[in-house]
Amino acid sequence: MATITRSTPSPRLMGIINPLVSFLVGRGRGRVAERLMVLHWTGRKTGEEYSTPVSRFDRDGRLFTNTRASYKHNFTDGWPAEIVLDGERQPFVGTAISAPELVGERMRELLDALGPKHGPRALGLKVEGDPTVDELAAHAAHEGLVVIEFEPA
Repeated sequence: MATITRSTPSPRLMGIINPLVSFLVGRGRGRVAERLMVLHWTGRKTGEEYSTPVSRFDRDGRLFTNTRASYKHNFTDGWPAEIVLDGERQPFVGTAISAPELVGERMRELLDALGPKHGPRALGLKVEGDPTVDELAAHAAHEGLVVIEFEPA
């Protein structure tokens, strides 16, 4: 049985790091731009414009990220967004996938693709052992973790 815990920096540290990361992703070069993207969207209820760096997963022509942050609710039924990829801001529609079994499958796929060193860190996890899809799904359900898939607009 694997142990899975959240492993993300504090909100205070993220507030310091996010502007630098956004700048680096906007330049479109290096490891930061390969592993992260900047998500821009307008809040459904507030109408406010938001942006945040997020993990970038591009597998088999599918672009997605994972999050437990409250902005995930904007993407429940599909929502327009712009994403900075490789230094260019591009229009997309993001759709949140919240079914734990589907999130667990996607997380397992990423752990396999990225390997034991980079996979957990990219997913914001600390993993001891080799988690099954069911264990990852249970973690996703407990943490409110979703995957947001993006399609070009």
